[in-house]
Amino acid sequence: MENTNNTNSNSQQNHQSKSCCDHKSNCHVNNCCQDKDCYSDEQNMQSLQKSDICLLRDIEKCLSMALLSLEKLNEKIKDDRKLSKYLYDQVDTYKNLKTELVNAFSKIEEKPKDVGFWADMMLASSIKMETMKDKSDNHIADMMVQGTNMGIIEITRSLNECGDKSSNPAKKLAYDTLFALNSFDADMKNFL
Repeated sequence: MENTNNTNSNSQQNHQSKSCCDHKSNCHVNNCCQDKDCYSDEQNMQSLQKSDICLLRDIEKCLSMALLSLEKLNEKIKDDRKLSKYLYDQVDTYKNLKTELVNAFSKIEEKPKDVGFWADMMLASSIKMETMKDKSDNHIADMMVQGTNMGIIEITRSLNECGDKSSNPAKKLAYDTLFALNSFDADMKNFL
């Protein structure tokens, strides 16, 4: 009788361990397991690194698109409007965050990626079309609020999916980026 219970217990433990480690979570990095007890120390480090990469790639995408957008918009509105000052100031903020991001990637021996030719072209053509229609502060602020909200959603989603398994420095960078995005969003809403 005792032997049967022991076999049942081992079977349940094997099943629990297998189902935990073999699943794919909502995170777009495989094996971001939510059960912290199911990995060895080495596996914990690998999982932590995968989660960091997951979070850092989303921050990278957000910052790259934001910087690209601001660069393209600053080319279109070359005047002394009050909005221009906010856009240039935000470029500096995002560049500082991007520097922190590059440092975070180097600590985990990863390399940053470029936005990509097609994303760059699509964004440039979209900004060109939108500013041909209307170059008013109101319209540009509206475009920036929409883009900023997409970044806020993406990073918040990534924190929800990968944040529990990410390192504190990666999470701090995500929260710093969210703070910058929310501040910029509030500034832009003053121009609507």
